[in-house]
Amino acid sequence: MKNELIKFDSGDFLLEFQPSEVKFPGYDDLEKKIDEIADRFSNIVVTPESYSSLKKSRAEINRLAKELDQGRKAVAGKANKSTSDFENQVMELAKKLKATAKALSDGIKELDTKAIKERHALNVKRLSKIAEGYGVDFGKIAYNPSWDNKTARWTSIEIEARRLIEIAAKEKQQQEQNIHIVEENAKSLGLLPDFYILDLEKYGLEATLKRMNVEHGFLSENALEAENEAPKLERKGNNLINPKTGEIFAGLNLKLDTFLTQEQAQKLGKFLKCENIEFKRV
Repeated sequence: MKNELIKFDSGDFLLEFQPSEVKFPGYDDLEKKIDEIADRFSNIVVTPESYSSLKKSRAEINRLAKELDQGRKAVAGKANKSTSDFENQVMELAKKLKATAKALSDGIKELDTKAIKERHALNVKRLSKIAEGYGVDFGKIAYNPSWDNKTARWTSIEIEARRLIEIAAKEKQQQEQNIHIVEENAKSLGLLPDFYILDLEKYGLEATLKRMNVEHGFLSENALEAENEAPKLERKGNNLINPKTGEIFAGLNLKLDTFLTQEQAQKLGKFLKCENIEFKRV
């Protein structure tokens, strides 16, 4: 017969076995010890004050569970006869330890998640203040999740975030300059700028200006054709008169409710002007 000891925390528990038989006289004492550990942590709440000590306790409990599993496998490997009773005993004890460790892990994880949210809120508040100084909306800056890590240092976060904010500030300034260019170009071409400002983000400045020039040419050609084809009528009271022929046409006050795109509105405006039709927005 071979005697061995299962070393557990502050106590040693006798284990006897031989190739054909396994006895575990120390089982009851070991089970009592493990039940004490499980009871001690059964209803415990992880708080910021107990966080560090409970993380150490969890590590110790996991270590003990691992040693039980290793001891069980070692004995089972040496014994020739079935050791199912012994293995079931030890597995049950290890299961209690693992369940206790998991309960601690859940509480620790909940506190970790809360701490991450608090660090995130603080970072956003401080970085938004920096972004405000650059005239930038921090909500449009790509937030690095690693900034919320417990090990992240504010100096490193600020350096990285400030670099992103400065890039966004330059892009915003360039966008404002591009909008001004489009507005001035639209003014010189007699176009409404809003539609083309929306094009900026999608096509860029160069392509947008080119499109404006092309559409202006198209509208100008259509306007010239309409001018050559249609007589210019002059309004006299409620009538319209062809100044060349003296022909009189009855005037019609017509209200239209239209729904169209910016581009269509520009073309319609050009057409009405060429036709010498008075119109206004309401």
